[in-house]
Order: sequence, then C-alpha cells, then structure tokens
Amino acid sequence: MFKGLIRLGIGSALSMTLGHAWAQASLECDSGEPPRAFHVSAQPQAAELKAIPGVALGGAGTLALVNAQQASEDGYRSVSIDVDGLTSDGVDAELIESDFEAGTVSFHACTDEGFLVSPVYFNEAGQVTGAPADVLGAEHEVNYANVTPASNEAIGVEFNDGGADSALAIISAELSETLAGLEIPRRVAELVLTENITNVFDFAESQAPIFGFAEADCEVDGRVVVHGDNDSCTGQLNPAVTAVSRVDGSALSVVSDNGTLVTNPGEVYVATIEQSAGSREVVFSSRTESTFPESYANQPTAPTALSFSAGENTVQGQVANPRNTRDFVTFTVPEGHELTEIRVDSWEAEGDNIGFVHIDEGSTTVIPAEDTSLEFLGGAHISAELFGPSDNLLTALSNAVQGGTGFDTPLGSGDYTFNIQQTGPQESAYSLTFVIEEQADESPTVTYSVTSSGSSAYVINGQSNPLLELVRGETYVFDIDASGHPFWIKDQAITGTSGAYNNGVTNNGTDNGKIEFTVPMDAPDQLVYICQFHGSMLGDFDIVDP
Repeated sequence: MFKGLIRLGIGSALSMTLGHAWAQASLECDSGEPPRAFHVSAQPQAAELKAIPGVALGGAGTLALVNAQQASEDGYRSVSIDVDGLTSDGVDAELIESDFEAGTVSFHACTDEGFLVSPVYFNEAGQVTGAPADVLGAEHEVNYANVTPASNEAIGVEFNDGGADSALAIISAELSETLAGLEIPRRVAELVLTENITNVFDFAESQAPIFGFAEADCEVDGRVVVHGDNDSCTGQLNPAVTAVSRVDGSALSVVSDNGTLVTNPGEVYVATIEQSAGSREVVFSSRTESTFPESYANQPTAPTALSFSAGENTVQGQVANPRNTRDFVTFTVPEGHELTEIRVDSWEAEGDNIGFVHIDEGSTTVIPAEDTSLEFLGGAHISAELFGPSDNLLTALSNAVQGGTGFDTPLGSGDYTFNIQQTGPQESAYSLTFVIEEQADESPTVTYSVTSSGSSAYVINGQSNPLLELVRGETYVFDIDASGHPFWIKDQAITGTSGAYNNGVTNNGTDNGKIEFTVPMDAPDQLVYICQFHGSMLGDFDIVDP
C-alpha cells in the first residue's frame, strides 16, 4: 500500500459536504441502501503551495485531481476524479458532475463513512506542486494520508518516496503518549478518515472528536455521543483537541485536557481544536439512544410527506446534527384553502439557538445557500427570541429576509416544502404550527351587457348611457355587442383613440368582445366611456373607495 504526505498550502481552501441524494443516482449499492452524495469544492488555482520533499514541488498550481481516501476494516479505499472522469479502488462510486475550472466535484458512493479529501495541483510541466490538507491541525502542518496504487497510477507519481516516512515519524512522536499500543497507520486512519473526522474541512464540523470507547455500547452519531446502558462513556479524543469544556448554563468548566474524555448523558461539550490558522471550537453533546426523537428526511429531493388539513397542523422535531442535517417536510394546502400563518410554538437549543427555515413551492426543494437563494420562495432566521407564539413566521418568509424570491401571503392551494435547520453548533428542538384556512370568497365580478341604440347611445343593462359607479379594487366586465361602435374607457370625453385610460383595463376599444376593468386604487374620481366615432354615445364613471 502506498502512503503519502500532503501539506496545507498558504491561501488554499477545501470544503466538503456530506449529504443525501443530491441527484438521481444510477448506482445501486449491495446493501440495498441508496448511495450518499459527496460534494467537494477547492480553489481552482493555488498560488503558494509549500514544497514537500519527495511529494510536491510547491509553488503555483492548477487543480488537476481530487482524491477521496477512506479507511475500512478491509484496508484503505479511494475515489479519484480528474478531467477524464472517476476511478475508484475498493468503493463503489459514480461521478455526478465535475467542473475543475470552478473547483467543484460531486460523486455518489456506497458508504456510510466519511472521506479525507485532498485536491492535487499540477504546474504547467505536469508536476505535482501540492495537495493541501491539514488534518491533524498540529503546528507541523502535515497529514499522513494514504493513497492507493490506483490513485498513484492516476496521478502519475509515487507518493511514498520519502514523504510518508517523514510524516510517520512526526505523527508517531505526536501520538505516542496518548495512544500507546495502537499501530500507527491504522490509528491515524481511525482518527481522520472514518467516523471521527475532526479537521479543517467544513463537513467534519458535524462530528464529535472522540473515538475508541472503553464501553462496547458507546458510539458517535454525528455530534452526539450515544450511550447504551451505561451511565457514562469513556473515549479517546482526537489528538488535535487541546481542551474540552462542559457547558453548564453560561459557565464553562474543564472536563479533560489529557486526551481522555468521560461523557454523561444530557451534557453539552466544547472541544478546542488547534490548527495552523489558529484554534476553533466544536460543540457536541451526549445522550442516551432512547432520547432521540424520530427525525424527518434530510433530503431536499425526497422530503417527508405530511398530511395537513384545514385548521392547525403542528410539526415537532429535533435537528440533531446542525449544518449538515436538516428536516425537510412537504405538505399540500387543499383546494379552496390557503396557508395563512406559521407559528413558532417553541424553539429550544443550548447556547447559540439561532436556526434557519425556508419554504418553497412544490414537493421538492434545494439546499438553501447563496447560489440557490433565488430558487426557493423565502427564508428566515428563527429562534424563541425572534418569534413568539403570536408572531407570524410566514410574513418573514414572504419578505425573503434570508434568501428567496419573496411571495404574497397567504399562500394558496398546492404543494409546498419546508426546511428546518440549526445554524449554531448543536441540536435544536422545535414545535411549529401551520394554520390552513378556507379561502375567503373573492369579491364577485360585476358584468355589464353593452349594446348600441343606433349611433345615439350605448345601452348598458337596458339603460341608455347610464352613470356607473365603480369601486376601487373591484373588477368589472363589459360584454360588448355593438358592431361599428368601439367602446373606450377614457379619462376625457373625446372621440378617436386618444385619451384612453388603460390602467387595469384589458381589451380597451373593442366593439365585439369583453373588456375587463380592475379599478386601480389610485384611479381618478371621474372617468368616461365613449364611442370611438360618435360623441353622443357617452357616459360617466364615478370612481369611489371601497
């Protein structure tokens, strides 16, 4: 097995989001479960990559390859993607799409585990200039990554030419005290490639930085340490963690700073992780498995279908893995009804309790982001402080205060998709009530039948040139059957086509058909109707307020 060393280049950036099906997958997994979608973004150009002996020349480079490595019980597995497509070694995967000029790659894979992802940069001579990563976050800025023979063949270089030995020596010294007795390559793989990923990549922020529990029924599920029958769980911390504190209300008390952590159900922790650009904090919690509520789908293309009816419909849940886990639900507003209100009955979270919700038309939606902000109806931040039980969340969503196109309230009959997520670093419990009411009857449209009495007058509902009173905001239909006498709505009593008043008017000037007039709220107090050719065919409109 080839081993390799990759190092963080100054000015380089990489992020990866683990999600559920993002595009329709043709890949079928042996487990019968659907494949997961992985989305990678990296800088297309890197100007200051650092040289790594035996691995990379350093300097400037162009993104040429994305490597995703993973450790499993059967050894290391990988997915490699370049401009020619995807190759894999040990894991079933298929390419969704790639755009190396934009620095984006997406692929499906049959796996429940995360990947360590490294972008590889080439210079104009086709030489490797760098593969930035900073997994352990230690001050030496190196990562002992593993590249399979298939990956090496795709890259065209041998990554184990001295670089791996240097990295192994550094990491051995780093870990020898806290994790004595573990075989080094597997140890690093467990820490950074599988369930307990805690590194600089965005996707890793959803993982609790603890592994290797002494108790068999303790495990990590996202940012939660799940307890079985034990009152406590004892596990090893990722070596990049320099301290862990417990959140007790507004106070912080040190729990462990020596590499071992004992967690208890119901507690929330803050881990401080050191990395080359400084430190950051990861918040995670601990609970018994029985306290997990049933969650809704985390798939914008396949939300959980709810059955709503007229009246109040309450949705309760808990977003357990912030940022990467969202609750997507879809519902139908019945024909003849409308969604008039969304109430925030409760929103509970420790510490940073600001969440985010968005609503969209249809039975599917998108993941809300800057580049999708015009692909859904409206979004808004949410918390108990921002919205009380008497406030209407639907109004904020209609104003698109946090992305969206905006919309008029209430929302009429049809399918809608709603998303709830926590933007802070821990889970949120929520209760929302969706109010569906019978649609109010629209004001009836008034229809006037218009004929002619020779060229002397219009006959409207049996009267010659009557005075008609029109109400601002109401709609009127004039059914014209007066051949040779075009009926015009005007703001002055003149024949011809001049002076036509067209605001809110459809089909003005017809002599055989329907003219529809929705009277604007700013319409003048007086208008007229008149024949295009005969000044005696003239009558007045009085425009009044509702």
